[in-house]
Amino acid sequence: TCEKCPVGTWQPAVGQANKSNCILCEPGKYSMVAGVSACSECPPGTWIGDHEATECQLCPAGRWSRRAGSLRENQCTPCAGSDCFDALEKSVKVDINIAGLQPSSIDSKTLDKLARAIAKEISSACKVPLPTVVDLDGEKTTVFIAPSGLVSAWVLSITQSTVHELASKLYSPSFRYAVGNATEKVLGEDLEIQVVAVSMEPKAFERMTTAAPTTPPTTTEATTAAPATTKAAEATTKAEAATTTEEAHTETSHHADITVKTTNAYDLPSSLGDVSDGAAAVAA
Repeated sequence: TCEKCPVGTWQPAVGQANKSNCILCEPGKYSMVAGVSACSECPPGTWIGDHEATECQLCPAGRWSRRAGSLRENQCTPCAGSDCFDALEKSVKVDINIAGLQPSSIDSKTLDKLARAIAKEISSACKVPLPTVVDLDGEKTTVFIAPSGLVSAWVLSITQSTVHELASKLYSPSFRYAVGNATEKVLGEDLEIQVVAVSMEPKAFERMTTAAPTTPPTTTEATTAAPATTKAAEATTKAEAATTTEEAHTETSHHADITVKTTNAYDLPSSLGDVSDGAAAVAA
């Protein structure tokens, strides 16, 4: 059997010959699970400046790092309020990355049971009422499980804890163990399930948009529409050409009439002859 790269390291390629090929996690990243193909960024509210980190340092109380992957403690900036919440409603978004979880292979009833079991563990860790844990659509007492295995949820109406206190609970090994244990209870212990990362972000609740995106016209539609437009243009051109031809014919006929009349009016040889005869008769 193959050995896993130890915690604090990673290796994306297969067929490695020895442990020396395991790559150390760089500063700002960590690996708390052996055998990962990539290190995780330190979540918001934490930082780490060392290589081969197995966990990240929590920002001091009253300070928070807004971006993932912070390298230094001075990237933890003072919060606007003492509790570090961004909104009056005091809510946080929680993401849990579970390696080995394949939702596409799980029936909907079991998946719903798993979502509610994980929501219960979040409620217990944060010490909040279970109905305040909602999925991305706002449905209570459940979480959203993406096809990739990423679990997302919101914790709403938090009144008894600061952001720092919540982070200390959700980023703890005991919470990761509780979520992994709950997952195994629902799906069975045969699956190799591991919670590889947890992230928490204090911000106002945003309901997931479910409206279908507007589909732009395809190239085929544009190509199909082009001949119709061309035919219409050709028809218009032909109609205009016919009208022009008819008008030209009418104008030509009109000019022809004028020409004939002019020739009759000024038929000089005939007219002069008639005048000479008349003059001779008068002289006689």
